[in-house]
Amino acid sequence: MLNFKRIATEVILFPSICFTMNQLHKSSTLIHYHSGGGLLKELLKELVHLDVLMECPRGIKHSSRTTKVFIKRIPLENDNDEKEFLSILSDYPLENKPITIDMYRKSCESIKLDAVGVVQDDVYELLRREEYGNRDLSILTLLPKIGCNKKCASTISIFENDNGMNMNTFVSK
Repeated sequence: MLNFKRIATEVILFPSICFTMNQLHKSSTLIHYHSGGGLLKELLKELVHLDVLMECPRGIKHSSRTTKVFIKRIPLENDNDEKEFLSILSDYPLENKPITIDMYRKSCESIKLDAVGVVQDDVYELLRREEYGNRDLSILTLLPKIGCNKKCASTISIFENDNGMNMNTFVSK
């Protein structure tokens, strides 16, 4: 159960408003090494059930495949919604301290999506909701449409935050 809560905290505070399961595995050693046996899948299912995350089952389309995209829910800035949300987050402490709404909102400032394919309409629809503010979603159109062959490992990180848009590409053979 300890691993479950620690990994859930990592997911909740992941520094992007949206992500894929593969992206979580690649970016966090805690998640990568301690989420075997389907733990991450169960954890994501639980966070969707608790309404901390929303799931777009066909969020990214590539060839004949689709990839799930998870989007963090941002509570409305009213007393009841934020209080209920904080109550849920209190079950997942960081260093024995509860996650604050400011910590959570800070983790939602950027859009970082590492994937190949075309982001589908359901992702755009969710990110256009009022609680997500006026984000520049054009960054999502910059995902590569095709990936490297199996002899090439590639990571493309596209993100947007208050400082503008950035794209980092790392390719190794």
